[in-house]
Amino acid sequence: MASRIPGKILIIGATGAVASQLTKTLLSLPNPPPLRLSTRRKTDAVFPACVQDIFNVEVVQADLTDPSTYPALFNPGADGVNITKLFLYAPPTPPPSVKELIAYAKNAGVQYITFLSSYGVRFVPDGYIAHHHGIHEDAIKNAGIKHTFLRPGTFASNAVNFFIPMVKAQPGYGEYAANGQGKLVLPLPFPGMLCAPVAEKDIADVAAVALSTDRLVDQVVELCGTRVLSIEQQVEVINRVRREEGKVEIEVLGVGEDEWVAKVAGVLPEPVAREFMNWWRKCDGVVEMDPSIPSRSRLVRQHAGASVLLY
Repeated sequence: MASRIPGKILIIGATGAVASQLTKTLLSLPNPPPLRLSTRRKTDAVFPACVQDIFNVEVVQADLTDPSTYPALFNPGADGVNITKLFLYAPPTPPPSVKELIAYAKNAGVQYITFLSSYGVRFVPDGYIAHHHGIHEDAIKNAGIKHTFLRPGTFASNAVNFFIPMVKAQPGYGEYAANGQGKLVLPLPFPGMLCAPVAEKDIADVAAVALSTDRLVDQVVELCGTRVLSIEQQVEVINRVRREEGKVEIEVLGVGEDEWVAKVAGVLPEPVAREFMNWWRKCDGVVEMDPSIPSRSRLVRQHAGASVLLY
């Protein structure tokens, strides 16, 4: 069922991993909707190649933390078409007022928001990131705007985006980088933590369903991958590639909680590190989101790489 809301879709942070995939998915539809893509640095932004071939795409520069840029985000463009649907994520630095952002969007004509939230809102609600996402969800609900909240669990890219920088932050990495000798160590407090990592493309595909149809309006959608892996198993996947390339393997080193927070201080701020640790503690030997058991939910869609739990 196609969306009954006409108008243009605004994709915030369009160069991000999920948003760029979402852009490609929407533009691959038989009748692609008009899009406005936002980025904080327009001159440096790199968009999918398909953007250059579509006439109904515009690019604007704006920053959610700077309310003076909101007109560039939400005001009608040269074509006079209003922004009626929004793909939103929570930036690392919260806007001065999330309520102000949502109110501005509503007053500008936005009728529907797909918000990239986090499973942590339900799983570790007191966590730094989860609390931040919860504030956005509450602001959207309280504004009375139709919405879909996407709550992915562990991102598949975490194994690269977080684990590799953690390895590079350890003392032994300097020796390895200099002469190829020494160990590569990944310190972890809960290496047996179990999850079903979900790929950004699969999150984007669900977001495209939400933005192009009415199937997920006013729903909370929790997403995970289809294969359960411990952190140690995820590292083994990385090591398999490293062995094929003739590179030194990464060794997992079990450490205490406070020691781990100190070891990754150059990679993760302490509140974020402790939220990860609390999350992993709850999943130590117990799967974060089991793709085979949609507890208190019903499985409404299974993409090639994502199980979608609809509440």
